[in-house]
Amino acid sequence: MIELRTFGVLDLRGSDGREFRAVLAQPKRLALLVYLAATASGTPGAPTFHRRDTLLGLFWPDQDLTRARAALSRAVHYLRASLGEGVVLSRGDEVLGLDPDRISCDATRFRDELSKGRLTEALELYRGEFLEGFFLSDVPELDRWIEGERRGFRDAAAGAARSLAKSAEAGGDLALALHWARQASSYAPYDEADARRVLRLLGQAGDRGSAIEFFERFARRLRSDLELDPSPETVAAIDAIPTARPDQAPASTTQASLGSTSGQGSANAPPNVAPVAPNVASGTWQSRRRVAALAALVVFIVGASLVWRAFHNGTRAAKPPSIAVLPLANLGADTSTQYFSDGMTEELIGTLSQVEGLRVAARTSSFAYKDRNVPLPEIARALNVNAILEGSARHEGNRVRITLQLVRAPEGYNLWSKTYEREVHNVLALQQEISRDVASALKVKLVPGNAPVSARTTDPETYDLYLWGRYHWNTRTPEGLFKAVEFFNRAIERDSSYAPAYTGLADSYDLLMVYDQPPLEIMPKAKAAALRALELDETQSQAHAALAYVLTWHEWDWKAAEQHFLRAIELNPSNATAHHWYSVYLQAIGRMPQALDEMETARALDPASLFVRSALGVRRFMARDFAGAVQEMEPVLRENPNATPALQWLGPAYVRMGRVQDAIAALEPGSRGASARPGVMSALAIAYVAAGREGDARALIRTVEARASREFFSRTWLARAYAALGDNPRALTWLERAYEERDGWVTFANIDPSMDALRDEPRFRAIIVKMGLAAVQ
Repeated sequence: MIELRTFGVLDLRGSDGREFRAVLAQPKRLALLVYLAATASGTPGAPTFHRRDTLLGLFWPDQDLTRARAALSRAVHYLRASLGEGVVLSRGDEVLGLDPDRISCDATRFRDELSKGRLTEALELYRGEFLEGFFLSDVPELDRWIEGERRGFRDAAAGAARSLAKSAEAGGDLALALHWARQASSYAPYDEADARRVLRLLGQAGDRGSAIEFFERFARRLRSDLELDPSPETVAAIDAIPTARPDQAPASTTQASLGSTSGQGSANAPPNVAPVAPNVASGTWQSRRRVAALAALVVFIVGASLVWRAFHNGTRAAKPPSIAVLPLANLGADTSTQYFSDGMTEELIGTLSQVEGLRVAARTSSFAYKDRNVPLPEIARALNVNAILEGSARHEGNRVRITLQLVRAPEGYNLWSKTYEREVHNVLALQQEISRDVASALKVKLVPGNAPVSARTTDPETYDLYLWGRYHWNTRTPEGLFKAVEFFNRAIERDSSYAPAYTGLADSYDLLMVYDQPPLEIMPKAKAAALRALELDETQSQAHAALAYVLTWHEWDWKAAEQHFLRAIELNPSNATAHHWYSVYLQAIGRMPQALDEMETARALDPASLFVRSALGVRRFMARDFAGAVQEMEPVLRENPNATPALQWLGPAYVRMGRVQDAIAALEPGSRGASARPGVMSALAIAYVAAGREGDARALIRTVEARASREFFSRTWLARAYAALGDNPRALTWLERAYEERDGWVTFANIDPSMDALRDEPRFRAIIVKMGLAAVQ
């Protein structure tokens, strides 16, 4: 059964969970499918048919009959090819419909549940507005139909919530009544009768504070959206709620925050709150004393119970709020705008990282779920977050529309959703608005003064070039990184004061080091770009990290490097890259436990990153935890047999554990052919030495040395290989050359177990002194 979800984020999936992305990327054909599905009766075995002429007038009103019929035929053929035969039905040449036994739509199920009086089940389906964020500019009749349906579903949801609130109140369940009353008010945000019902129930609960907060939000909404003030009746409703006496403890009726595991954050699921006791009628003075004593006893018992539960379940309380931003689906008709939806996702991740007290999953981990049909609770568990932000972006012409939905991940409940539509020239201000809204939904706050990177240029084309740069940077390939450099430089040419473009440039040069680019050419460019970014905007966390990386890996300026790492993490504690690179610094100067802690933090922020997991394996190798290194790197190589740096470091870890044949078996396949990496070949030479195959080791080392005359790679690998052979003079020669070339891997020389045989050599000690490591370790 194909599932079509029209409430909230538009979604179309098969019974196996596979998303029909091709259909979702075709707006008008998708709209045709939605129309056929949402107008169906939903009765099994009874399809609803529509005349083709009706569909032509709705979807192709400006085309002549021949072209409109051809367009409809193409759309039907496309849907049948994408969804499978038998989903789209026809009766003769004049009518079309859908098979209700092959495709299910939440809109028709919503109507069906309402007709059966199953109001709670209906509202579970209503995850947001009908076709939220969906628009077509050239079909006014269809837009009118969508808006009419949207209004009708919203009114029906509000009516169902009102009925549930009345029923719960009549049954004496005040907490449940308040939940549904709040829901009704959220569906009908300007309805004063709904607002008064919420105020009345809050008054009955004795929660004047929440009532005032609700009233103020309602009043602001009326004034900002409709330029109206609340009616005298609504003002009277808030005035009628008495102020609680100091000896009273009103029951809390506010929704549990995301950071707490008590209560449900769902928009539609009722909270797990005990009913509030009704007021006791007044009587004689003695009666009131007995009632007060009884109430005090009840408060004591309930309070003791809550204290015991809090103590007993202490490990479950107050989990800090955390979020993953999944890649926004690109709903634009032009697939080349994928860079925009990816870029907006990355900008949201960066902006939400400025929210105080909120941990944000890193970009690498979030994008690991791009185009994958994985249930949200499973993603939340894998990324260790308790909320997920998902949605879509459409960039067509001069219009941009972004639809977002915030989901409480463990249960899959909708916390918040909203659609933003702007002209392209206004998109630069959108980041801050979205971050404020999400922060409000999560009940956390933005750090004052920290604006999103998108807000720091007034030129949309500069920002567009920046997004293209980040898009290519995230390919993490040499070709992609050089392309990123090109786009960042073009952005700088248009706006030389745009700090994020300089940060992107520094990031690109830093990452090119991984792909064996000469450090004496690359790293000065990275430093210059990072310094310029910080000159323009000192609050750029990633610019501090990029500069600190150069100071650690290339210049060995240990004091300045740590200052910039600490500033980067202070500005953005969710910056996984900053934690990762800081661990490099800490390990280089011998602070092993802290280095491992920083890598664990980086992994917690970016658990899907193979590179981070590989780097943690390297840290464990350097800390002489060889079993731990193997434990980290083996799963990485199962996922990607060529992962860097796991492959070249797994071999030496195996050798240190006595698993020499395992090392050879792992390294030999990657040591053949012209594309073999010198680090992998050198690691294999070390394994050959351990296996007693010294002749094979020397032959392999000669091949690597021949390549050293015509290409750059880390010469430290030749130093390790010669050290394994016991040829210390040649090992030191290559290590000295690595130092002269400012090879970053020399940074680990004083802690690398592979260099143990060289440690007492005067030439080795001279290198350590010149790097300044002798003074800091």
